[in-house]
Amino acid sequence: MIVVGGGMVGASLALKVAMSGVRVALIEKRPPAEFEPSSPCGLRVSALNRSSESLLETVGAWPELMAMRSHCYRRLSVWQQGGSRTDFDASEVGEAHLGYLVENDLIQRALWNALEQSNVALYTPDSVVELAQESSACHLKLESGAVLQGALVVAADGADSKMRSLAGIGVTGWDYQQHALVVAVKLQQPAPDITWQSYVESGPRAFLPLAEEQASLVWYHYPHEVKRLRSMAPLKLAEAVREAFPDDLPEFEILNQSSFPLKRQHANHYVSGRVVLVGDAAHVINPMAGQGVNLGFQDVIALSEQLAAVQPDEWPQAAQAYERKRRGANLLMMSTMDGLYATFGSDKMPLRILRSVGLWAANRATPLKASALRYAMGLPLI
Repeated sequence: MIVVGGGMVGASLALKVAMSGVRVALIEKRPPAEFEPSSPCGLRVSALNRSSESLLETVGAWPELMAMRSHCYRRLSVWQQGGSRTDFDASEVGEAHLGYLVENDLIQRALWNALEQSNVALYTPDSVVELAQESSACHLKLESGAVLQGALVVAADGADSKMRSLAGIGVTGWDYQQHALVVAVKLQQPAPDITWQSYVESGPRAFLPLAEEQASLVWYHYPHEVKRLRSMAPLKLAEAVREAFPDDLPEFEILNQSSFPLKRQHANHYVSGRVVLVGDAAHVINPMAGQGVNLGFQDVIALSEQLAAVQPDEWPQAAQAYERKRRGANLLMMSTMDGLYATFGSDKMPLRILRSVGLWAANRATPLKASALRYAMGLPLI
């Protein structure tokens, strides 16, 4: 099997499949940098749920990650500015924590530490220039001149997937006409064990606590406003953040900042012949609930299970079974996020009342609240 793309999803899939004795090759254009303990926290952060934690443990990356930097969170709060609030606590479902907030770069680095100790063949830095499919195999020509043959090619090369294009798979989607301003900050106190999102008409404001008294602040806003904010000097930007964010925000100083546009994108198919899509190559979701990488890891679990159940000559059928299992689930999550985005992004009175009542009810409907919490954590519903 050949995996194209060695990010979080591709690297974890290569490790998971190789554990079953399958020969795996991984192609990655830019291998991750070594971890530097003195460096500030990165700007792209994921909220790993319990299911993702279990996967990383299985492939041997979790101890590597815990030896670097991470922050365990036990509580989550969501509220409408000036309205109702819902508070979630891991103890409500008998768990020690909800998840871990970790820099994406470190998740990838931990996976690569595991890869370098595995039997996965690494082609890096390298990239695919040609794809040829036959009934029994795929052939890839690499930029280095190497030619690889595999019974299955997995495209894990991100939202702008070249492999998806080479396989002739189209996408549907749209831009949300919003950008996310991400601000890395140093806190003046130890990071709390709570992450929260506050909703206003222009978009959510989120607080993601990280290791070493650092945190990531995410401010969703209109593109021209994000451009204006990014042009500010650090002290001026800090003032703007304090004015816009809730009083729950601890004291901080700015370390770094960046931004990215928000979009939704879904592949029209996940499989074409012997090419199969996973992660962002298959689906890009509104990051509002931090489920992006967790969905990608669910793809890894589902695809690896389907492949392990059959012989390599049946992998195309296993890939189709994977698509049937994951495409609908991913579409449901994407549509749910769109519904939340539309509801919380409107200042119309009926929707203000609806979301206020919804948050109030969610905070009191214990069985519903517990089920929602277990689903977000990637735990089985009981």
